[in-house]
Amino acid sequence: TQRTTPPAQPEPAQAAPAQAKAPAKTTDAPTNPSTSTAPAPTAKTKRRSGLPRPAVIAVVLVTVLVVSGVAWAGIRFLGPESPPAARPAENASETPSAGPTTNVAVPDAAWADGVHEVWTLNAGEKERTSITVVDDQLFVTTYTPESTPASVIAYSISGAEPEKQWETQMRDMEGYQRGVWGDYLIVGGELISRSDGQNTRAPWSDPDVLIVINDTAIACRKSNACEAWRSSDPASRVWSITAEGWQALLGIDGMRFDSRTNVHAGERTIIALSPKTLVDVDTGETFDLSPDDYASVTATTDGWVAYNGSEYTILSPTGEKKDTFRAGSGWDPDKQFGATPSQEWPSSEQYRGHVEEGDLSWAEASVSYTGLGKDGCDVSISFDGTTIESRIESTGTNCMAYPSVYSPSEGGEVMMALLDSPFSPESARIMKAWTLADQREITFPGSNTEKSIFYLANPSLIIALDYQSGRVTAYAPGKG
Repeated sequence: TQRTTPPAQPEPAQAAPAQAKAPAKTTDAPTNPSTSTAPAPTAKTKRRSGLPRPAVIAVVLVTVLVVSGVAWAGIRFLGPESPPAARPAENASETPSAGPTTNVAVPDAAWADGVHEVWTLNAGEKERTSITVVDDQLFVTTYTPESTPASVIAYSISGAEPEKQWETQMRDMEGYQRGVWGDYLIVGGELISRSDGQNTRAPWSDPDVLIVINDTAIACRKSNACEAWRSSDPASRVWSITAEGWQALLGIDGMRFDSRTNVHAGERTIIALSPKTLVDVDTGETFDLSPDDYASVTATTDGWVAYNGSEYTILSPTGEKKDTFRAGSGWDPDKQFGATPSQEWPSSEQYRGHVEEGDLSWAEASVSYTGLGKDGCDVSISFDGTTIESRIESTGTNCMAYPSVYSPSEGGEVMMALLDSPFSPESARIMKAWTLADQREITFPGSNTEKSIFYLANPSLIIALDYQSGRVTAYAPGKG
């Protein structure tokens, strides 16, 4: 490694998930907010930090660097699927695991005072590189186009510079990282022990989509079969169901669909595997929504909001109908609710107020998107009496992916736009950062958003990957 100005010892990592999705603009349905672990406030709430974060990751078999916002808001574009033929769960867990909670990373206020480089790591200029940051560990996966098996190196980043912990060679050629499952790093079709680098075959075989919720991994195939395993005993399948129509979650581009949209976390943790099928993550019990022919279901703090193309239905967590409503003349599809660490999702009634009347007075942050295009989008972010006008680069093949969370520092000095997998321990990807006092964009010496990907490893440590050179750079707040 190369050492530069020595920083203060980094705080223990509070990694937020790596690449996730954020709201997308649509012309026939509103922002698709998502779930919470407690009822949403009816008014603005105080920011919080420091809650534990379990792992919820959903991935399709594509490069880890591509992120799509289709699941957050784009699911509603998809037409009805044929009714699912869900069958009873087998080997379901008798004791459900703790439901997922989230803890969006909150940046340190000192980023407003400047940025300085603290160390660099050369991961190989000719190699294709991806990284994952989890707690105080940095995982670097490299692979070459010549079908050479990928390698994974783990570093501790708890000190003043990275310290190599272990290195392992993959058995398979595919080397993209899929996320974290308990004590394992998922790379291709293998499980890598985070503690010592030992690798074993994953229990699933070539799934079309893999979803990790807490300690449960769910693998689905185009045959409509979905199976689940626990990280505590990877070899034992805990349930198996048929979930027809789950492909709707893949979106039109077949990209990642992890977001707050499709997991309700309350007394029971329930996932919408499709607009037709809700599944209890712990037991495998299914709830059939197919008779109502919904085009999408969106998780809220107290259940779901389903949409059939013209009418919205408020549902309980297990799919019982509670009320219906339609979009009103006051709703502006360009103005959306912006999730923050203290207000990640609306309640069903707040969702309803937004759709019927365009009411976002309850939202801590709201965002207007203009100039949609493959090269990026213009955004206007309103937060605590301040408006930030900026442009955010596209994160995929189009501009349907936006920052899923706007995370301010505790005192309101800085704001970071984050793409996160909200229930994962992985670090959030930073799309842009600003000072709130003068709405100035925060820049990083030697790196830029056009050729680098930035991750908020903990409040006072940012890790950047230059995906052209393979160089990894760490930044700390202040002028150094």
